[in-house]
Amino acid sequence: MAAELNYSDWFQAKIKDIRIESGNIKTYSPLVEFLYFLMRDYLAVGHIEKIIEEMEWQRAQGQLGSNFTNGWLAQYASNVAHRIADLTPTLCEDEGCEHHGTPHICQTLNTTKDSPKSGKRTQRSTSKK
Repeated sequence: MAAELNYSDWFQAKIKDIRIESGNIKTYSPLVEFLYFLMRDYLAVGHIEKIIEEMEWQRAQGQLGSNFTNGWLAQYASNVAHRIADLTPTLCEDEGCEHHGTPHICQTLNTTKDSPKSGKRTQRSTSKK
């Protein structure tokens, strides 16, 4: 006789399987984070998809940009977009670095004339592409 499995245990096992199948995704993109939380907690994925499709259709028709009739809302949307962009980390572009492709400010020893052996750490310049 097989051991009885209650609904709660079965459901938890099912959720665990779904999480394993869908994967654990790590992102360094604040935009992806924002959209994930928005769709998970506040807005149906179908609404987001419809908006994206409308934007893609407008671009396919040669229409660049949008004309907003609510200036205050448009300004707030612009503000939010800039705040999200400001959170975007610079990724390490040094292919020889163990942190390549991750948000990391590579550090090298300072070799200036003033302190060639000081051991001070300085930032290596990384640029956003």
